Amino acid sequence: MKLAIRDDDTCYFTKPRDIENIYAGIWDTVPVSLAVVPFIHSNSDAVPPDRRGGEGSDRELPIGENRALVDFIKDKIKEGKLHIMLHGYSHRNYRTGFEYDTGRDLYEKTKKGKEYLEELFDVKIRSFVPPHHALSRCGMKAVVDNNLNIAGTASLHRRFLFDYRYLTNLAKVFAFRLKYGKRPVRYPYVLDFGDHKEVYCYVVVPKVTLKELIDALYFTYERGGVFCITGHVSSMSEDRTRIQVMKDIVKESRKLADVEYVSVNELFD
Repeated sequence: MKLAIRDDDTCYFTKPRDIENIYAGIWDTVPVSLAVVPFIHSNSDAVPPDRRGGEGSDRELPIGENRALVDFIKDKIKEGKLHIMLHGYSHRNYRTGFEYDTGRDLYEKTKKGKEYLEELFDVKIRSFVPPHHALSRCGMKAVVDNNLNIAGTASLHRRFLFDYRYLTNLAKVFAFRLKYGKRPVRYPYVLDFGDHKEVYCYVVVPKVTLKELIDALYFTYERGGVFCITGHVSSMSEDRTRIQVMKDIVKESRKLADVEYVSVNELFD
């Protein structure tokens, strides 16, 4: 089994000490893959409430302007503790929906955001996490056309029926849900669509219990699958319970044989 950790919403406002306080006891075992917003929009819910813009505000803040954060992440990349993914372009919320569900010019924004992070952190961006897991067919095309894999959601309802890989993956997931639909588990393997790959993730939130996550861990382990857990530094920094849940999952995984701890990018290899 491969196990990865994903953390969403890293942006200009993220504090290095919050990342370290949460993951210092974890990233020596499991590298943490940060889903980074390159140009955070002032109305995004990823922005601290007291820093959000008012109605009509249209400000974007590049993560590169937070030099302390960038230097911290670059140091941890060199140590193999952090990896970088693309998390939208600005994480902007529209009246009609979320960024990669109803936004415009998504191919160009994806390309710009990807190239910006690659130059800023001197890495290759291979994976994309849709803000709020919301991804329209147009949004998916923008991501795939920029040669990115997708973590956290599956696009089965966004594919064309004449695509044979779609039909194959649809059959796999449909059969899985028929068999295990009453259990809180996700399809435990990477979905290969030919032009990109996708993987489901488990989110560490209050409504999901530690027992459910550990059950899912063992479910995936027994099938030799991939297990990805997701946190949010912005909310976990004030919730020690969720930090402990993350640590407990990693601790439980260390009881198992043949677990490979990888970045999200490596889940797709």
